[in-house]
Amino acid sequence: MTDPLIDNIQQRIFDAGFPNVEAFAERSGIRAETLTKWIQGKSRPSRKSLEKLAAVLECSVEDFKKKVVDDAAGADKDRTIERLKKLVKLQERLIEKLEGLLADR
Repeated sequence: MTDPLIDNIQQRIFDAGFPNVEAFAERSGIRAETLTKWIQGKSRPSRKSLEKLAAVLECSVEDFKKKVVDDAAGADKDRTIERLKKLVKLQERLIEKLEGLLADR
């Protein structure tokens, strides 16, 4: 079972554009190992740690306790759609190049 608090923190880290735990750890001053323990459910953040997270993510501690908003899911869908469109365009260009190479033979 997932922890809604941790899920919300992870979603906010992702939405803020941090590529991984290490990058966020560097910015927040919270050790990557500590963040990983939270994510794995081996420990929970203290109030002081939540305050550090909130400061970096520009939200309130109470925001972490709220249900993850649907807007975040919508933004994820939009990003996924854009990525898929880029992949389709890349595939189309590759196919055109391959067809050109085969036609030259």
